[in-house]
Amino acid sequence: MAVDQLGTSRPMVTPVGWYDDIRSLFDRISYEKGAAIIIMMKGFLGEELMLECFRNYLNEYLFDNAHTDDLWQSMTDTPGHDYNMKLIMDTWTLQMGFPVVSINRHSEDHTKATADQEHYLLYPFDEPQDDDYTNMGYKWYVPLSYTHQTEQNFDTPSMVWMNKDSADVPLGDIDEDHWYLANINQTAYIRVNYDLENWRRLAQQLITSFEVIPMRSRSHLLDDAFHLGRSLLLDHVIALELMEYLRHEDQYRPWDTVYNDYSYTITMLWRSSTYGMFESYLRYLISPSYDDLGWDFEYTYLEGNEIEYYRQLTTLRVACYFNHIECTNNATMLYHEWMENPDGEHPIDPNMRSSAYCSAVRHGGYVEWEFAYNRQFTDSDEGSRLRSALACSRDPYTLLRYMEESMDTSNGLSASSTIGYVRTASGLGYNLAWQFTMDNFDALQTRYGNGAYDIVWDFADGMNSDDELAGLNSFGAKYYDMPGEEAEKFYEAVDKATTNIQWVDRNMVAMKDFLSEVTSRM
Repeated sequence: MAVDQLGTSRPMVTPVGWYDDIRSLFDRISYEKGAAIIIMMKGFLGEELMLECFRNYLNEYLFDNAHTDDLWQSMTDTPGHDYNMKLIMDTWTLQMGFPVVSINRHSEDHTKATADQEHYLLYPFDEPQDDDYTNMGYKWYVPLSYTHQTEQNFDTPSMVWMNKDSADVPLGDIDEDHWYLANINQTAYIRVNYDLENWRRLAQQLITSFEVIPMRSRSHLLDDAFHLGRSLLLDHVIALELMEYLRHEDQYRPWDTVYNDYSYTITMLWRSSTYGMFESYLRYLISPSYDDLGWDFEYTYLEGNEIEYYRQLTTLRVACYFNHIECTNNATMLYHEWMENPDGEHPIDPNMRSSAYCSAVRHGGYVEWEFAYNRQFTDSDEGSRLRSALACSRDPYTLLRYMEESMDTSNGLSASSTIGYVRTASGLGYNLAWQFTMDNFDALQTRYGNGAYDIVWDFADGMNSDDELAGLNSFGAKYYDMPGEEAEKFYEAVDKATTNIQWVDRNMVAMKDFLSEVTSRM
């Protein structure tokens, strides 16, 4: 979904001509969206019938050429269902993207709800760039499964079809104050939004007894809440409320979802007083998992424990990032062991090195930073990790020195990468990197040509105040003669910053109030 939620995505089925056109199709849309579409078909056909459809198709076109429509026709002709597969699946393969389905309960009858659909785009200002592609009005045939608190039927849930339009959702025997849940086990390739009351009932269910909701659906709720909040389709505080149960979560996928989704939230908060409460909140939530798993990989290295291994990695990364004291102490200790014998056996798990290096530099001093700086020149295996970790320092003069060193073309450092490392490592680093870029843009332009503009546009992801937007506009006015392609990127950067300001206006007060209340109970 990460690629398909942008206006620059493409349909799964597109015409190709030249060799480069063919190669371009071997991407995440083909492989990841293709897999998601198969899971969706399995959801409404059933696994056995779907496999029978595939077998019939393969046997029919054995040693022969076939077109996409031949697959749909073969599946339609397979006995056991009455679906027109081309009618349904064309909406998923011949246009980019996917829908967000918004479900709202009827105020006059709590046993009924209405589901509406629209094309989901991560950025509210985005538009499909589809001049070279087909589209079907960005409406889909959606198999919408659902259940509710009274029945809790997650194995054979109810289902309604959204036939490129809205659909009535008969909830049946449901109490007025009970939750309902759609897209059970994340079967359909959609995002789901609810009315605020239902979101909060689901959050309360997770706190009371999270095992009631299947693990895939727990992950789905968290992922949708973060993304819908970022897209200004939902109050972002809902994501924080859903997270409260995570203190008791013992499965990998929900925590990994949060780990992959919270970067935007961090970027919006980390230059405000609210960030300290957010950090305390995450530290509180991750502590039981850290106490359970720690740094000892002996158990999770055993065959058959792969999922636990990845849960341990996510736990340690979250704990260290949010400055869990035991996690950072252990990371620093292991880093010191490596400093004492840098050419011997490395004491840190390869998948934890980036996190450990960053923690050691952040909580260390001159010695830790200087070791990393000198080592990155000679250690080809660890060089990129160390260069990223150097930006984790909390000392502003050290960060300025790092960026100044990168401007020296003789030492092999990339100034654009170094500025990027500093920009994304902390709120302090973001501010320092912006000022450094403004002060040295002409030198950066001499070094990188028009590529220097991209260093500036990348800051837009974190701009969320009127002053920062004014600074971006001042840059645009100063370099008014930038090439046309860069001017387009400038206006896109302005749109991003404007959207971020809207996000802050909508969400910051409610998030601060929630975090203040929940951290007072910790």
